[in-house]
Amino acid sequence: SLDKHIHDNFGIVEGLMITVYAITATTRTMDGTSKELYCDSCGVAQITIPVSTSIAETVGKVISVFNGKLTGIAFCVPMHNLSVMVLSCHLEKAAKYDDIKKVVNQALEGPPIVHLGLHQGTGCLL
Repeated sequence: SLDKHIHDNFGIVEGLMITVYAITATTRTMDGTSKELYCDSCGVAQITIPVSTSIAETVGKVISVFNGKLTGIAFCVPMHNLSVMVLSCHLEKAAKYDDIKKVVNQALEGPPIVHLGLHQGTGCLL
């Protein structure tokens, strides 16, 4: 995975995973009640509130070097087909943009796990 390549080359001290995902089968479309979270009581088309997510903990269990290093936040947005994950990291070693691009391009040469791309024009990872 891309985060593993970044960690192997620069070392990740800590990171924040931001996940944006589309409406799911269990997402409320109308306002209702929730005993757990206020944001779960609102219909998805009316509000987008960040919520905590266990995805960062799950990544730590699957890739042990990240155990306890990542935290996460998620947004459910009123779209039918969308999924974005952003990883912002504090690195052990200093890294220039060109160094990170090189590692990302090396990751792209490996077996595809997910759709990854590097858009050279704006410096955005896609």
